[in-house]
Amino acid sequence: MAVTCVMVAVTTLARPAAGIPHQLLQAVPADATAALLYDPVDDFTEGNHSMLTLAALLLERGREMGLASQFGGSVGRTLDIVGSLPVVAHHPLAMVLLDISSVPRPDGGAQLSTLTVGLVIDTNGQHDAIAQRVRFLLGIYTNNVYGRIDKIDSDGETSYRLTDSRLPDWAVMHWGPIGNLYVLTLGTGAFDRISAALRGAGPSLATDGWSVKAHRETAGADASLQAYLNVTRLLSSLGASARKRTKDVLTSIRLRSANRGLWSIGQDDRAVRILSLIDIGGQDRLIPLSASGFTDSPLDSIIPPEADCYLIVERRPEDLILRVRDTYLDTLTTSTRHELIERWAREEAAAGISVRRDLIGQLGTYLVFHPYPPHPLGIPMLCTVLIEIEGSTTSVRNSLNAALGHYRNLLAQPSDDRGRSSASWLRRDADGVWYIQFGLLGPAIGVTDGWIVIGYSPHAVRQNIQYLQLHRSPTAAPPGPSQP
Repeated sequence: MAVTCVMVAVTTLARPAAGIPHQLLQAVPADATAALLYDPVDDFTEGNHSMLTLAALLLERGREMGLASQFGGSVGRTLDIVGSLPVVAHHPLAMVLLDISSVPRPDGGAQLSTLTVGLVIDTNGQHDAIAQRVRFLLGIYTNNVYGRIDKIDSDGETSYRLTDSRLPDWAVMHWGPIGNLYVLTLGTGAFDRISAALRGAGPSLATDGWSVKAHRETAGADASLQAYLNVTRLLSSLGASARKRTKDVLTSIRLRSANRGLWSIGQDDRAVRILSLIDIGGQDRLIPLSASGFTDSPLDSIIPPEADCYLIVERRPEDLILRVRDTYLDTLTTSTRHELIERWAREEAAAGISVRRDLIGQLGTYLVFHPYPPHPLGIPMLCTVLIEIEGSTTSVRNSLNAALGHYRNLLAQPSDDRGRSSASWLRRDADGVWYIQFGLLGPAIGVTDGWIVIGYSPHAVRQNIQYLQLHRSPTAAPPGPSQP
């Protein structure tokens, strides 16, 4: 599970919200494998939505100029996905995984055999923009030779079903309005299952006893984001090979013994809170995943007042990093895993450091996420990450310089026939801030007494370092000897 990416998204999407609309909870059948429910907020629909609209317009022009055909089909599909974001992102929505199954491959891997998913969008009856986008995509990816579209009239509403002879039999696409919602599904029977749940013909997250309890105890009434996972159903639907790897991943994120869980993300004033209710062996456990949103924290003083939200996680970054590492390694084949571990050991030896001892082992207890400073162009999904240093700041600074310096030396090696290299992408300024030179975004990292600071640009990192130096947290470790 990409924990850090999720937390970055939390700090930029979580705001005081009216809560997930009841209709969306009703749209998720109680026997679904997983679901993600999202309620957008006003500043996202006004500010970030404008940026998404601009990005979509630029990408559409790129398609018209032949960008997709120049770089291949994957680029074209990416352009179309991003181009669809502004159409749906300002509506409350639910993404639902109903079923997934796999079969073993001869090489020991796993191959998808069925997939049943749905996207439910609460348009409040304003369906035209989404229907138009669907027609646009159909015009690009379907034709009369392979595809067939059937019009279906039911309960006074019209929906459409597409079958394509180039796709597996289960890959049936079905879309159309259901009341104030617009539903798009992939997989045999997916549209009908969501429709039945909405019409009360079957249990849903809005009526299932455990789900109702979990929604209440995790403060779902004012959550802006909720995630649901039925671990038992997921494992039972996978083939042996995929099931083993999934179990390994679940073990790494401490969900192997869980039956199901619900996670709710909301906000109290500026503080983001994350609560989960996990069914473990028939016993429900309420687990807070954030230190913010419940009580005052001594770390509040290091968060700039201009940050309109923040998330504090009280969990040793060392444990989190190692768990993410183990989770990733568990997804790899044995040979690939061993190759990666051996390569990492060689690179550590070449850099003259031990990342676990000299860097990760020096970290403290707290992770802090906040969206200050905002990007000058209002690009969404960007935030600052502060990682507490409990041990030696000097050790962390030196090992970071050694690791990134070694990587820059690797980039300096010629990468093409003209002898050009990529070393110019990775830079270090005189104040010790490292960054990647990459257009509008230049991910950067710096170290100050007691904290590692990560931001979307060198300027963002420097602003936060300056603020930290002026408002040093009482939890921060004493600084080590000065080191250039």
